[in-house]
Amino acid sequence: MNEKYSGIYQDMVEQLGEEITVQIFNVYKGQQITFPMRFYSQEYVITYLKENYNGENIQELSRELGYTSNWLQKLIRKNIKNNK
Repeated sequence: MNEKYSGIYQDMVEQLGEEITVQIFNVYKGQQITFPMRFYSQEYVITYLKENYNGENIQELSRELGYTSNWLQKLIRKNIKNNK
């Protein structure tokens, strides 16, 4: 199977499986795709912070969500502390 697929498709088959890779290929072939660094929407992150931020766990939440603690602090100041 190593030589059946070209370049990134080989990596995708190894990570996602052949069936999903073929589906992705059929839908997106010919397009250039870039995956943004920010996986979650800002609305989701705000909701998650409202439910999980305890005033002391910003570093832990930063690791969980994949965002910098500075960016999360800005969201907290703008969206959480003002609403409490």
